[in-house]
Amino acid sequence: MKQNRKRKLLIIINNFLIGGVERSMFDILSRLDRDKFDIEIATVIGSGPLESEFRSLNFPIYLLGQNIDQDRSLFDKVRWVILAPLTLLRLVAIIKRIRPDLVLTSLYQAEILGMCAAKISGVKERIMIQSDAVELPMIRAFFKRSLSLRLSTKIIAISNTVSTFMVKRWRVPISKIKVIYNGIDFEKFNVTREPRDILTLGIVGRLEKIKGVDIFSQAIVKLKQDYSLEPNVLFVGDGSMRKSLEELMDRSQLKKVQFVGFVSNVQEWLTKIDLLVIPSRSEGFGLVMIEGLLTKCLVVASDIPAFKEIIGEKNNMFFPTNDHNALSKLLAELLVDTQKRDLLRKDLDLWIKTQSNRFDIKETVKSYESVLI
Repeated sequence: MKQNRKRKLLIIINNFLIGGVERSMFDILSRLDRDKFDIEIATVIGSGPLESEFRSLNFPIYLLGQNIDQDRSLFDKVRWVILAPLTLLRLVAIIKRIRPDLVLTSLYQAEILGMCAAKISGVKERIMIQSDAVELPMIRAFFKRSLSLRLSTKIIAISNTVSTFMVKRWRVPISKIKVIYNGIDFEKFNVTREPRDILTLGIVGRLEKIKGVDIFSQAIVKLKQDYSLEPNVLFVGDGSMRKSLEELMDRSQLKKVQFVGFVSNVQEWLTKIDLLVIPSRSEGFGLVMIEGLLTKCLVVASDIPAFKEIIGEKNNMFFPTNDHNALSKLLAELLVDTQKRDLLRKDLDLWIKTQSNRFDIKETVKSYESVLI
């Protein structure tokens, strides 16, 4: 009996920076059945801190384009645009040489160049992962609509929130979209912890405006000014707002605040946090939220659709998006009221028992394999 050959996949991503998208991609690729798939990876904006972890998977990796931080400066953005045609040509050459059955892209720059290169090279199956529900500036929106969305043959949305956004905002046919939640390795985040008398607040992720880190920092300042509370605070992550946040903490004479920077061992730092705050202005999913819940953190989050999709509409953990006053009030109540903490802890324990299995990485990988096979 003739054995079916492996499906050759080319994964095209921006780079190997430390972020939720990159971590999710690593978790998926490391678990795909190697008897079914032959995988190669290309980046369009160089490398990043996670390169060594991706190389440990022993997949061929092609580093294309320059190492450019898209969030930092106008010069870097212009330079990337100027170099994009050369990166596209290199990508086309790689695709024609390795002849993949399917191209899978993730994040804006990778999807634009990846879809174009795959179409030029005659790849029939072109799948993009949509990880956010964010409005784009006019020019970026034009390229997304006319290139990545038009040239893709299927779109994987990481939540129903993202799927709804794609249908309403981009007029993508629902038949073209497959919803697959990002998954979590439950064994890695399954910890036991005892309640502590002295609580530590924390935020985990990129220190960028869209993540609401300014809302969190203003709430911390208000805790001291209005409630005479100065808890231990951890900022776990890095980004363009770090300097301004550090300056605000210094001006406010908050001495119990620590900026940790980027970390690869997120689960270890989550165990140091008792009250995890997720004040994002927009998200396509809530990877850190689920990780926090599984590590038994008490979680407080902005009331955006993606978070409500994960935890449910009615929960005491939400505060109005962009409202640092409401966040500060909620944090003050949780810091001083043990009964309120116990009530929230019961809600989160119930969620773990009844709903968390939806986000098991094993289920995520099964869903991806069914799409990629």
